[in-house]
Amino acid sequence: MEKLLIDHEFISELKKQIQGAQKRIYAVIFLVYIHKHRTQDDAREIRDLLIDAKKRGLDVRIIINRNLKRNLFTSQNKDFADVMSSAGITIVVTDTRRTTHCKIWVIDDEKVIIGSHNLTGASLHSNREISIITENREINEQLATYIEKQIFETITR
Repeated sequence: MEKLLIDHEFISELKKQIQGAQKRIYAVIFLVYIHKHRTQDDAREIRDLLIDAKKRGLDVRIIINRNLKRNLFTSQNKDFADVMSSAGITIVVTDTRRTTHCKIWVIDDEKVIIGSHNLTGASLHSNREISIITENREINEQLATYIEKQIFETITR
């Protein structure tokens, strides 16, 4: 099964997949922006769903971007990383001179969402964005391996 997630379709599908996950969630995230003064915020809801998944006993691991070459580590990414780490989630902040710009979500090694959506209001509600969810086992294994390699290499440097 493959399905395109165009514009706002992404966020409802991601929420559904996180809530239905049974074993693990691996994510690679470029940018997170949670509005401090809004009570209704999709990025905050994703953050909270990931924390709930960890509380349910899932293996939740996240790679988030920081680019040393440009000293790019937004305060929003840092805040997100701090909250996730405090919740016991494995959070890896990239420490390379290359920007980690991909957006990947691996759910239970069975489903992968990959595309252009960041966890920001603009990306989720204003921009033209597209992602795809797939259950293609070969692609999913390749992406899970890629993420595991990135986590391992980043932690062991």
